[in-house]
Amino acid sequence: MIKKLLSFSVLAVFALAACRPQEKPGTETPKPQPVEPQKPEVATISFSDVTASSDAVKYDSSSDKRTFNFTDAEGSVSFKLKTSDSWTIKATNDRADSWISVSPSSGSKGEATVKFSAKTNDTYDGRSADFEITCGSVKKSVRVVQKQKDAILISDNKAEISDEGGELKIELQYNIDYSVEISEGVDWIKRIETKGLNKTVLSFEVEPNDGTKSREGSITVSSSAGSETVTVCQAGALPYIVIGQKVYNVDSDANQIEILVTSNTAVSLSIEGSDWLQHDQTKAASTDKYAFSIQENTSYDSRTGRIVFYTDNGLQEEVVVNQSALGALIIAGDSYDVPSEGGD
Repeated sequence: MIKKLLSFSVLAVFALAACRPQEKPGTETPKPQPVEPQKPEVATISFSDVTASSDAVKYDSSSDKRTFNFTDAEGSVSFKLKTSDSWTIKATNDRADSWISVSPSSGSKGEATVKFSAKTNDTYDGRSADFEITCGSVKKSVRVVQKQKDAILISDNKAEISDEGGELKIELQYNIDYSVEISEGVDWIKRIETKGLNKTVLSFEVEPNDGTKSREGSITVSSSAGSETVTVCQAGALPYIVIGQKVYNVDSDANQIEILVTSNTAVSLSIEGSDWLQHDQTKAASTDKYAFSIQENTSYDSRTGRIVFYTDNGLQEEVVVNQSALGALIIAGDSYDVPSEGGD
């Protein structure tokens, strides 16, 4: 019985060997190819179908920072936003909430219609606000600018130029004669003359900035109806803060001042050595202007306050505010001898 079982097992082994496919001489069994891991999708943001409520709104898409330009009138503008993931849109700070709103402020993957609504600007000061759209790790900037009442229309009152320089174009809407002036002492901005009638774009050539410090100039367009000034800020090789005016001299009465601060990074401020100088966050609606209230000086001593603007990377700029004394008395001499009987 055992011999029969052994014989059967041997026959089974030979049968299996005979059924196995034979490899040809000189061939190798192909090795499985490695499967490359799928790369994660990169979030995307795109704009399309910009629709304004009236001619009061113009859209500039010529740069990475898209700009919506409103006249002083109430108006709104809508655009299609297409994203590859959920998104949010918010202002860089909340000081513009009093005049500009955005709806919706967030959404999910796909297409959405986003609307900016601006209230009428009854003041004689222009205002602006920067918004940031975030989708995953991708960010896009949108700027909203509203002109002051009864003004020539310029696309934006601030132009930021890289240290490499290049051509600067300013869109101008006008119906009266005007003149253009570059601020005194600025030789690195040059007007490019163009031929033709009723040109609506002013062109300037900005030379490269070879230094490490930022610099600032201005271009003023004047007419019989008033003037518009564009502040041109050119970056240096490092992050910068540019202060429009660094010293303010005011009288003893209660006062208010506005400080123009231009920077390519986040800016914070502190007030040193005074409780009579206060940051008024309700006054300056524009994101690059800071308003301060100065209390009346009822003492006979002048006083000085300091406002320090600073960044996280160690940059800082100081603004000095000098307020005169109440009824200051200036005496020519150091001492006087007065006789006992008195006299003049």
